[in-house]
Amino acid sequence: MHWPLLGANGLCAIAGTCGAALLAVAAKGELPASKGKIEKPKRLLELKLLNEQIRLKADVEALGKVGSDRQWSSAVQQALQSSDKLAKEEASKIAKQRDKDMLAAIKSEIEAGVPAKELQQRLRPRLFVFDFRPSSEGIGAARPQAIKAQLNF
Repeated sequence: MHWPLLGANGLCAIAGTCGAALLAVAAKGELPASKGKIEKPKRLLELKLLNEQIRLKADVEALGKVGSDRQWSSAVQQALQSSDKLAKEEASKIAKQRDKDMLAAIKSEIEAGVPAKELQQRLRPRLFVFDFRPSSEGIGAARPQAIKAQLNF
């Protein structure tokens, strides 16, 4: 049955039948009882909520009871801040050392006669895409240049 093609007469017949059923229920005063006890279906799938606001609600409430960083003593806050500062300094030292090592390696390769273009290609980040379904489906088939533009840095 397709509702838009049903027509006015068919809709009136359905509305009349529903009205008569409602009158019968109202005259009886209650809904009809079920014939027998229906067993609940066995749950075959287990759903896992991925919405963090709902799934982690109890954990967030428990953390709220424990306290936040604003409630820590000033000594604890100072110790954490000094630890963060030391970690940042160490990371910057490591980054500077990497830069020096890379510069030394590039200079030695240039002295060895490696072209600058080849060095630039080696230093450029790369992304390899393996398509195991090389069919002409989807947007990529309609616009292959769009995918190439997304992959270029």
